[in-house]
Amino acid sequence: MVRAAVPGPQAGDLMPGDPRLLLVAASVIIAFAANAVGLLFGITSVLPHLFYLPIVLTAYWFPRRGTLFSLALGLGYLVMTLPFAGGDPWLIVAALSRTVVFVAIGAVVSFLSLRLREQEQRYRGVFDNSEAGTFIISPGDGAPRIEEANYVGAALLGSAAAGDLIGEPITRFLDDPGAWGGVQARLRSENAVYGYETAFRRLDGGVVQAIASGGRLPDGRVILTLVDITARKNAEDALRQANTKLNTMGR
Repeated sequence: MVRAAVPGPQAGDLMPGDPRLLLVAASVIIAFAANAVGLLFGITSVLPHLFYLPIVLTAYWFPRRGTLFSLALGLGYLVMTLPFAGGDPWLIVAALSRTVVFVAIGAVVSFLSLRLREQEQRYRGVFDNSEAGTFIISPGDGAPRIEEANYVGAALLGSAAAGDLIGEPITRFLDDPGAWGGVQARLRSENAVYGYETAFRRLDGGVVQAIASGGRLPDGRVILTLVDITARKNAEDALRQANTKLNTMGR
């Protein structure tokens, strides 16, 4: 079955009704209001730091617009400062310097956020489009549970959608529930397991022979891949039975 790729929102896309926009707008209003009051009372050294919050939020959430937003914010602060300068060149220089700092922070955070999202999309593509069934297993408080699964993994376990498996204990699908203990033992000793053959019971009751491989992630979760070898095992069993019959006939 061929899955069509559905393009999703890209980094920097603005979606109507996005609550993040409300948070950014609220932080901008608070920053401008606080600085306006501060300029009235001659406070110009502390309150401008409030602009860092909307700059960082925008650059992280909408990195393709982070630099332009920080520039607009800096120019807005500069324009707001000019009426209070009263011929004081140092206040204007300070406002210009802060504008440059605002743009620099927005550009750096936007760049790092874009790189992070590129890495995330790359590994998400590998996860979703792998020919092996791939799962993220969360140790949890009790039984280890499926936190994420790709399409192949869902089909291997007999589920129509990967989302239906989220929250299910992985031991539910093991034909031998004790097999997970063997996997955990290898993970504890080597932080990885390769070529572990075991049987999984599908939701429809069928049994699937699979080779399990996996590794422990830094946060304690486990990434587990399953390769279906049921057809190969059936062929080996059929060949073994045929050889047995031939040997019996030969004797």
